[in-house]
Amino acid sequence: MISRISLEFEAINGDRILLPKNFAYLLQSFIYELGREGDFHGKVYNVSSKNYHLFVYSPLIGNHKFYDGKHEFKGSVKFYFSSPVEDFCMSVAEKVLKKSEYKIGNNPIRIKSIMPIKEPEFTEEMYFRALSPVTVHKTMEDEGRKKTVYLNPDEEEFRLYLIENIKRKYSALYEKNCEISIEPFKVQKDDFKILLYEKDKEKPFVIKGWTGIYKLKGDIEAIKFAYRSGIGARNSQGFGFIETQN
Repeated sequence: MISRISLEFEAINGDRILLPKNFAYLLQSFIYELGREGDFHGKVYNVSSKNYHLFVYSPLIGNHKFYDGKHEFKGSVKFYFSSPVEDFCMSVAEKVLKKSEYKIGNNPIRIKSIMPIKEPEFTEEMYFRALSPVTVHKTMEDEGRKKTVYLNPDEEEFRLYLIENIKRKYSALYEKNCEISIEPFKVQKDDFKILLYEKDKEKPFVIKGWTGIYKLKGDIEAIKFAYRSGIGARNSQGFGFIETQN
C-alpha cells in the first residue's frame, strides 16, 4: 500500500510563486482541487456522530522567503500528501497525472512529478516531528456564546485529546479499537504557531498549534495509522502532519 506521496510543482509564468501572508486557505483550496480528481469528498468516515476526512498534507517545501507581507517560493516547490485509506494516494496520483495544470491563489502552476514515499519501519515506540502544527481545541460556552479554546502541551487534556482523537479515527476506518499513547516529548516555546485562516476575509479566524517532537507508543498498526492520517484536529486542513524523528 502506498500511503504517502510527494507532489512537486512549479510556476507556469516565470520562476516564482507569490502567496499572501496568510495563505493556509489558498493551499487547502488547491489540495481540494486535486481532491476532485481523487474524490476527497466521497471518502468521509463517521464514528460517534463525528465525520473524518482521513488525509493530511504537509506545508509547502522549497526555496522560500518572506518579505513585504508576501511569501515567495522560487523554483520547484513540493509537499507531501498522506492517507491511511487503501489506494487513496494512488487514486489521487493516477488522476492528477491526467491533468497537470492548476492554480494556487493567482499563480498558475504545473505539477512536475508525483512520487511514492517509502514508509519507515514501524515499532511499538517511535518519535515523530510535526512538520505542521498539532492543534487541540475544545468548545466552551461564554455568556451564551460558543468559544473555541486551544489547549497547550503542558495540559493533561492536550495529551488525552490526542489519544482519543486517533482512536476515534482508527475506529471510523477499521471498525475496531486500538491501543496507543501520544505525548509531547520535546515541544518548546518556539514551537507555538498561530495561523490566520482567511476563508472569508471579513471573518478570518485564528488556529493555534504546536510543532515539536511527539512520542507515540502502542499497537504498531495504530502508530502506522497516526503516521498516515496525522495527529490532532484539522488534519484535512493541513494540521498535524508528522514524520519520523531520527
